[in-house]
Amino acid sequence: MASFTITEKGYGVSGAEEDFKNGPDRVQTYMGQVAGLLYRRFLAGRKPIAMVSMDNCSHNGDKVRAAAMAYAEAWVKAGLVPQGFLDYLKDESKVSFPWSM
Repeated sequence: MASFTITEKGYGVSGAEEDFKNGPDRVQTYMGQVAGLLYRRFLAGRKPIAMVSMDNCSHNGDKVRAAAMAYAEAWVKAGLVPQGFLDYLKDESKVSFPWSM
């Protein structure tokens, strides 16, 4: 389990264009680092993990999931990571984004 509190605005992906181009090893944004952590977990054997937001906002898990997926989709599209990474994030038995509100 990874838990964090970054405020609701921290889950946005605006300003992430450079992270989208640079890939998981050269991210600058907080959510880019979260997506990079998930990518390293994928490389280490696709181990299960729960990404738990402790922020006081509705559907907080959905916000984390949407941001992580935006990074993964951009990286796959740019050829920076394999499609398997996106498939890993979509597999709820491997990566979960529960609501904690």
